[in-house]
Amino acid sequence: MRRWRPLRAWWARWACPLAILIASGTLVAAMTWGLTTFGPAFAALGIIPSALDGRLLYANPALGHIAQRDAHALPGAPFGDLMHPDDRPHLQEHFAALARGVTDAMALDLRLRRDAATPGWARVTLGLIRTSDGVPGFAVAIVEDVTEERAHTAALEHQALYDPLTDLPNRVLFLDRLAHAIESARRDELPVVLLLLDLDRFKEVNDTLGHHWGDSLLRKLARRIRAELRGSETIARLGGDEFAVLLPPGEGLPAAQSVATRILAALEAPFEIDGRVLDVGCSIGIALYPASGRNATTLLRRADLAMYTAKHAKAGFAMFAPEQEHHTPHRLSFTSELRHAIHSGQLRLHYQPVVDMASGQVNHVEALVRWEHP
Repeated sequence: MRRWRPLRAWWARWACPLAILIASGTLVAAMTWGLTTFGPAFAALGIIPSALDGRLLYANPALGHIAQRDAHALPGAPFGDLMHPDDRPHLQEHFAALARGVTDAMALDLRLRRDAATPGWARVTLGLIRTSDGVPGFAVAIVEDVTEERAHTAALEHQALYDPLTDLPNRVLFLDRLAHAIESARRDELPVVLLLLDLDRFKEVNDTLGHHWGDSLLRKLARRIRAELRGSETIARLGGDEFAVLLPPGEGLPAAQSVATRILAALEAPFEIDGRVLDVGCSIGIALYPASGRNATTLLRRADLAMYTAKHAKAGFAMFAPEQEHHTPHRLSFTSELRHAIHSGQLRLHYQPVVDMASGQVNHVEALVRWEHP
């Protein structure tokens, strides 16, 4: 359980005794009293009384350990010196709020200024101690090292948002980025480009060589595609052998065609896995906001239609066109009827000879399937 959650209640109970001791000038006695009173529960926490401008007035050994500094050298130094430079303005804003008396307690997470090899995070709870007439007098900070907690949380977030096989963003993260890109483009009246990739001949690799080879191929392919993209362009694995690429708002059809061409060229070279050479390609469907759709779900569906158009035409890539969607209901209906025909025995197999008219010889036989549609 996080220690800082009950600190607001603790502050409400003990701020007055601390204020009396501090007001009487016995600051070190106040800290000794606090540490003795609360014992082991606060042994690992940095205890810092400070002026309202952020100068440290005292530092206990735990703070020195957390900040990787000599605790005896800290009094008089700015509290912000312990933190990452980018986080100091945020900390100073909180001290300013205490000095104005607009709040009596607050908590925030800040990055510690350690050496590059041991970065860290601190959870800082700030409390205001007022004088006897209610005027803001001092601040006391309680500092907890939450480096491991933050690392654990980051690992869980990465696990939830990234594909474990390729370490690319997964469908959840990609859809979130696509939705944000559309929202940004809507405000600025810019286009957004979505490319959907489906591998050709990947099923043959899985069925013939096994999933171990398929997984190795996906990892190598992801690295090769990522190498063709700029840092502002997002590639994600949506599942199976399906990938998606998102270009930043403002890029149009020429950029989409350029990226698709680069990806197709990158996949022309075969992949070598455990001494075996594998040849796969991909088909790419392109959809643009707002011409192809005005939300993430519609763009993905229409990029998928364009991708199947490219696959059937063996064209490499294709742009979504409205006529592609017109065939969708018919295709779904046809597929359903054909599935029913197979199960209900409506298909009949027939053979017919192909005869050489000059010699009268049967050269070969054709096999035909006739659908006896009711």
